[in-house]
Amino acid sequence: MILFLYMEQKQTVQSGKFIHPKELLLHAGITQGMRVADLGCGNGYVTKAAAMLVGPEGAVFAADAQKSVLHQIEKDAHTLGLSNIHTVWTNLEKHQASNIPPASINLVCLVNTLFQSQDKKSIIKEATSLLAPGGVLLIADWKRTTTPFGPLPDERVDFREIDMLVAAEGINKIDSFEAGTYHDARLYKK
Repeated sequence: MILFLYMEQKQTVQSGKFIHPKELLLHAGITQGMRVADLGCGNGYVTKAAAMLVGPEGAVFAADAQKSVLHQIEKDAHTLGLSNIHTVWTNLEKHQASNIPPASINLVCLVNTLFQSQDKKSIIKEATSLLAPGGVLLIADWKRTTTPFGPLPDERVDFREIDMLVAAEGINKIDSFEAGTYHDARLYKK
């Protein structure tokens, strides 16, 4: 039974229904040597993919409010030989609480983060303040449709609201796309 469930899940992931972090990051224009911030990093699936793509000359800041997930990312980074991951314990709803220098990041990622917050405006303000000139903000979150899992549709992000909040920070939308069957994504450039 367990093998069957694993095989079913593996087929679903390979069929493009879930977010593929490497593909998402490549679509956002990630390159070797970049400085990346994964805000609300959770288990670090975007963080680890970013660390591999930016290489040893780049840096990835994995920011989250949960110390336990940050400790696990540190262990994973050590196991994978990724010395370019830096964990940051922070509250994303408090401006500059991360202590990541403003205007220092080439790519800021908010992947499956905003649906968890009632204060999206503060998180977007923090994310956009980290962007270096020419930097890109990647937001990917649940589509506002009914799916077999995930948050309820009315708890999901309204990208029209997100577009307005990001525009209010002086950042321009450059792309909208599907990030798998269950997610939508946007790219914004400073």
